[in-house]
Amino acid sequence: MKSYFNFLAKYLKTPYTTLVLMDYKIKELNVSDIKPDKNQPRKTFDEEELQHLAESILSNGLLNPIEVDEDYVITDGERRWKAHKIAKIKTITARIVKNKDKTEKLRRQLIFTLQDEEIPTEERYEAIVRLYKLVFIIGPITKEEFAKKESIDYNLVISAFRYSNFVEEEPEIAKKVSPHIIIETASLPKEERKAVLKEFEGTKDKKKDLIREMVKDKRQQIEERKELEELKKKSEIIKKASESEIKIRKTEEAFSMLKDKIDGTTRELQKMMVMISGVRKMKKFYFSKPKEKENFFRFIDGTIIQFERYLKQLKDLKDNIELEVIRE
Repeated sequence: MKSYFNFLAKYLKTPYTTLVLMDYKIKELNVSDIKPDKNQPRKTFDEEELQHLAESILSNGLLNPIEVDEDYVITDGERRWKAHKIAKIKTITARIVKNKDKTEKLRRQLIFTLQDEEIPTEERYEAIVRLYKLVFIIGPITKEEFAKKESIDYNLVISAFRYSNFVEEEPEIAKKVSPHIIIETASLPKEERKAVLKEFEGTKDKKKDLIREMVKDKRQQIEERKELEELKKKSEIIKKASESEIKIRKTEEAFSMLKDKIDGTTRELQKMMVMISGVRKMKKFYFSKPKEKENFFRFIDGTIIQFERYLKQLKDLKDNIELEVIRE
C-alpha cells in the first residue's frame, strides 16, 4: 500500500504524508450518483475522443480510477466518467478523497487538468494561469519559480500568460483563432498581427507549420520595411545635407560679394573724408557764377540723402535678416 501511495503522491504532485492523512478509499460507485464539478477547469470535451475512450474502457476496463469528494463531486476524471455514460456502464471505480481545503481541491483539479493530454490548448493555458494566481496568493512567486515548483515548462507558462493577456485585450478575435496562432504571432507588431490572425480565422492547430512559415514571412517583411525606411531616412538626410550645403554656399557667395562692395565703398568714403577735411580748411570758396553755388549745395544735399538711404538699407539688413544655423 505504501508503494501505491508513493506512486499516487508523485502522480498528484502531493506530499506522501499529506496523501496518507487524507481520508482516502477506493470504491465502486454508481455512475448516476456522481456529479461533475461546475468549477472544473476543463470545460470542453471532444465527442469523438469520448467515443474512442468509451470503446477502450469496454475492451480494456478502466485503468485509472476517477477521483471524487465525499459528495461524489468529481475532482479528477470527468472525461472517464462521461465515457462510462456513453458506454452505458452502470458503475465506475473511484477514489473518494476527504479534503475540506477548497484551495487544495482546486489546485489538484488544475494539476489533473494540466496532466490530461487531451485537454484543449486554451484550457491548458487557462489552467496554468489560474494555478499560478492560486499559488501566488499563498505566497508571492515569480513565473520561473512557479514553473520549477509545479514541474511545468517555463516557455509553456510564458505562452499561457501571453494567451491570457491577448484574450483580455481582444476577446472577440481570440474566439475565432487557435491559441497556437495567438502565441506564434505574439512578436509581430499590432497591425501585422491582426492581419495574420484574420487570415487564419477558424484554422486548426494542424496547420502549425504553415502558421510558423507565415509568421516568419511577416517578420521578414517587417524587417525589410524597416530597412527601406532607414534607407529612406538616410537618403533624406543626405538630400537635406546637400541642399543645406548649396544654401550655405549661395549665402556665403552673396555675403562675400556684398562685403567686397562695402569694403570698396568704405575705402572710397575714407578717401572722400580726407578730401572733405582738406576742403574744409579753405576759409572761403569762390565761384564764377551764383548758380554754381546753388548747384554745389544741391549736389551735397543729394549725396547726403543717398548716403542716408544706403545707411538705412544696411540697418534694415542687420535688423531684419533671418538667420538659420544649418550646421554648427
